[in-house]
Amino acid sequence: RAHCLRARARRRRQVDRLVTISSPNQGTLLAFLNRRVGCKQMRPGSAFLQKLNHDCSALRDLNVTSFWTPLDLIILPAKSSRLPCAVNKEIPVIAHPLMILQRKPLDEIAKALSQPIRRRLTRQECSKL
Repeated sequence: RAHCLRARARRRRQVDRLVTISSPNQGTLLAFLNRRVGCKQMRPGSAFLQKLNHDCSALRDLNVTSFWTPLDLIILPAKSSRLPCAVNKEIPVIAHPLMILQRKPLDEIAKALSQPIRRRLTRQECSKL
């Protein structure tokens, strides 16, 4: 889901914020256990993820926050949820599904969504991301 949102954000300038929640931004080793198309796309180093993550500068005008848990047993390794062009926030919940079921992650997500929109980055600033 987050990948679709990032792709849309690249095409349109109608998006101000992007929040990902335990998303397999860099893939998950668990995807090797299934041969379905979606799982193949979630494998680390897949052509799909390489294309999607090729140019994070497309997100430079957005407030991007990636929430992840180091205890994730779905996104392996858990740090694969982090994005180089985002504010990465670690939330130590004990399982992947709890990222949207427990109070603390939901409070943090609400806080990220209520932050003021940051100013547009210049190309030079963006190249440092």
